[in-house]
Amino acid sequence: MKKYPAILNAILAIALLALAGFSAADSLDQSQPLTSPSGIRYITGGVGDQSRQRMDALRKDYNLLLTFAHPSGEYLADVTVSILSAKQDITLNAVSPGPLFFAELPDGRYTINATFNGKQKSYKVLIGGGRSKELVYYFPKE
Repeated sequence: MKKYPAILNAILAIALLALAGFSAADSLDQSQPLTSPSGIRYITGGVGDQSRQRMDALRKDYNLLLTFAHPSGEYLADVTVSILSAKQDITLNAVSPGPLFFAELPDGRYTINATFNGKQKSYKVLIGGGRSKELVYYFPKE
């Protein structure tokens, strides 16, 4: 008889974890600002018209603006972003659930890596002078 409560508890725990995962994905798609462990403020989104509009309204608050797409213009999601400082320290490592990824970086030189379906592309950028840097990463279809 004690087996059933344990099984029910396990099923309930799995269901709650699944719901928490959907909730986290929804909040990311709603363009909620996040902070990396190193203190870098960033935001991701752009899935759907409303999210893209929210992201467009927030772009002025960030100095690194990334977009992920296929060469045909189709937007991409689930792109891993890694930002390295000039000393090759990892400044930020995150997955972008939408095609837009904005970050507010301190002035300096950075390597911005984006990985999609095992393919990595990199850009070196200089952040500073109160100007934003906009990069578009194009990944071919498989």
